[in-house]
Amino acid sequence: MSTMTFEKTLVPNPRPAAHGCNACEIPDGRVWLMWYAGTREGVEDQRVLMSVRNADGNWSEPQVLVDHFQHSNDRWVPEIAAPMILENGEHWVVFSAAPLARFRFREERNLFLRDLEYARLFHAKIDPRTWSISSPIELFDREALILQGKNVQLANGSWLVLCNSRDSQGRFSSTLVQGSPHDGWEQVCDLEAEPGCLEPSVAQLPDGRLLCYMRNAGYDGCIWRSESDNSPSDFSTPSQTTLRNPHSGIDIAADEEGRLFIAYNDSHRMRTPLTLGISVDEGRTFRCRDIETSSGEFSYPKLLQTCDGQWQVFYTHRRECIAHVEELFVLALELIEAGIGAELCHLAGDLGQFRAGHQRPPLRQRSAHGYGRTCLGLAMNMEIIHELFRAHEPDSHAAI
Repeated sequence: MSTMTFEKTLVPNPRPAAHGCNACEIPDGRVWLMWYAGTREGVEDQRVLMSVRNADGNWSEPQVLVDHFQHSNDRWVPEIAAPMILENGEHWVVFSAAPLARFRFREERNLFLRDLEYARLFHAKIDPRTWSISSPIELFDREALILQGKNVQLANGSWLVLCNSRDSQGRFSSTLVQGSPHDGWEQVCDLEAEPGCLEPSVAQLPDGRLLCYMRNAGYDGCIWRSESDNSPSDFSTPSQTTLRNPHSGIDIAADEEGRLFIAYNDSHRMRTPLTLGISVDEGRTFRCRDIETSSGEFSYPKLLQTCDGQWQVFYTHRRECIAHVEELFVLALELIEAGIGAELCHLAGDLGQFRAGHQRPPLRQRSAHGYGRTCLGLAMNMEIIHELFRAHEPDSHAAI
């Protein structure tokens, strides 16, 4: 098997730290990227920055998109933001913010940090000629809401805003908000599971069904999954997949053919490697390839398909800046046609016991292969993989 390398671009970041990106394609074909940056995550000097990828492939000079603002007699500090382009061409941004008066001194870090228990959701209209922002408006009156996922437009034209909620005991759940800037917003679903499921990512399949994958709030856990026939208000009770998750963000997306993409950290403890998977059976199995395998943090990926059909991914690169990798569709086709790095990701029962009896190769050994992860962490050939498919019927996303 030949080694595939990825050409990545590091988007300039003028501040010491960067995290939590989201991106979309704007009507003129450029890509609009935003992330939050400051001295470190959650501190007072945090702002939402943005950059635009122009037709020549270069990124514009980063600029502040969402600065501190006044609301309810307090100064608010923004965090994760996500763009939204309406059918009429209007540009909007949805974001979380926390009141400065509720920042608390954390002795273990020797810093004043925002308190997510008081975070709220806001939206604001953007003038794309100058990238200036209107006065932020609260989506509705509820605290402890933290945006993470990209905004998703459903087939019926409405939008889903994907966020977490957090109770007074610190337990996280996933909250879905539906509506639009002009028609208003309402909370339509709360998904809960122990020790917590948060930072949801939603994809709509061609037949209208919805899939929701979520971060696990504990270490040594796996990604959560929930399904809905066609309404964001009736998702099933979350169940764990067998996709490892180190308490870190993930992203999913689906194309017109119903293929499901996922980007996540394939680890129980580390935010490396960063892995791309593609499924042709609605997530029962994925074929995967690592995008990043070196030490450090490569996290919070966001998948984007542009109008030319190309898939690309954005992610936090060592907390220093946002990285961009494009032409992932070529990789996807190779994974489907050649079966390189195939893995059975959602089988339970006997296969789970089979997996437990084998150790995953060290990271250095896996990286040396060049083609990413092999089936169940072993150098297994395709005949064995097909035999496993025949021998084990998927227990549809059963909890493990």
